[in-house]
Amino acid sequence: MAAMQDAKWVCLTGATGFIAGHVLEELLKGGHNVRATVRNPADRKKVGHLLQLGDKYKNTATLELHKADLVKEGSFDKVLEGRNIFAQPSCAIFPYS
Repeated sequence: MAAMQDAKWVCLTGATGFIAGHVLEELLKGGHNVRATVRNPADRKKVGHLLQLGDKYKNTATLELHKADLVKEGSFDKVLEGRNIFAQPSCAIFPYS
């Protein structure tokens, strides 16, 4: 965990997921700035709790929510720009045809 404390920015995928939500809070609590990816940042029903975490730790950390899709090429380019750490607690599930 010491290496994580040296980082200034973290990219966290699938932030609305159960595990990622807990990881996000620990990162913010530790003073890390986080660019978190979600399917739809405008869906307040799904991201409201994340925004509350951002507000809770706004004096010591920054939270940015970004739309990204694990299967869309280039979807993470902007989110990963300048990030020191990439955390992916989410997984992609593909339906079989």
